[in-house]
Amino acid sequence: MKANCRCGQPRDNPPDYYCRSCRNAHARKVGEKRRKEKPFDMYVIRKRSECKKKGLPFDLDVEYLKSIWTGVCPVFGTPISFGVDRNDSRVANLDRTDPELGYTKGNVVFLSGRANRLKNNVTVEELELLYKYMKEM
Repeated sequence: MKANCRCGQPRDNPPDYYCRSCRNAHARKVGEKRRKEKPFDMYVIRKRSECKKKGLPFDLDVEYLKSIWTGVCPVFGTPISFGVDRNDSRVANLDRTDPELGYTKGNVVFLSGRANRLKNNVTVEELELLYKYMKEM
């Protein structure tokens, strides 16, 4: 007979302390805590994994990321910070200056989430057209 989790649901594997939903909730909570306490470490772990999957170059380390951190978006000049909600416009995003070069020293900068989303897959020509359109509105 399967033992129950603290929430009363049966545990998937009796040696596990949590049921699946409680284990997932616990993992999210631990992840959020790590992202808040050690944001640079988490960027290195996440981006190294991403580069391995995509076959991109990677040579970043925690010390380098700390050295380029300013706390200000270079595009908008607004404060940026580390946060749990990656969709927040003020959350720092690590951006590649030249996407082909991967996450390498000298090719990354911290931008606001808003700036990073705006520049995603856009060309200078498209930005100029958008600028012209918005000026004429």
